[in-house]
Amino acid sequence: MRILEFENLGVTRGRELLFRVESGAIESGQRIWLKAPNGSGKSTFIGIMCGTDLKYDGGLLSNSAIEPGKPAVCALLPEHSALNEKIRVSDLISGYQSVLDAHGRLIDTMPAYLQNELNIEELLKKSFGVLSKGERKRVMLSLCLMTRSDLLILDEAFDGLDENYRHIATKLIGETLSDNKKALVATSHTELPSTLKLTTVWEISNQQIMVSDYE
Repeated sequence: MRILEFENLGVTRGRELLFRVESGAIESGQRIWLKAPNGSGKSTFIGIMCGTDLKYDGGLLSNSAIEPGKPAVCALLPEHSALNEKIRVSDLISGYQSVLDAHGRLIDTMPAYLQNELNIEELLKKSFGVLSKGERKRVMLSLCLMTRSDLLILDEAFDGLDENYRHIATKLIGETLSDNKKALVATSHTELPSTLKLTTVWEISNQQIMVSDYE
């Protein structure tokens, strides 16, 4: 199933073209490495895919398999969090789970398992603002992976994680994608783990998004 379809989609800022996609699609089961240098429009493109940035020209069709007739549901792990830094991690997680559950988007069997694998229990009593970069990433990854979605977007998912947690994160992401019903878009300035089984590279270069097979 095509989750997102792009047709002559362009983004400008002021009078300058940021990037353009002549045509393309993201399909269920596809695993994409989005390569983009700083300032090329990566964050903007992620916002468009998630439906939070509507400042573009051209066509975009968004289709959900889990909520037929509605736009695709995106679960995003952002590179930088905009969360309230005073909130306790326990309150953050319980509040997030409640929202997901109310909308039928909570993966019932995952939250406790994810928190155990990522060792979230040791962080529950802390405020989000005092967490290290790696600890924040573990919390945000657990929230992202417990979300029932069509499209999983991981923006620098492994940045800040030590080798042990990189291995754990890769395993958990693979398990989330194992039924091939969900698409993955992952960004990284370095090579991504081969165990993610990437299929495609989308690269923002010279104001274009170029698509090629992952090799």
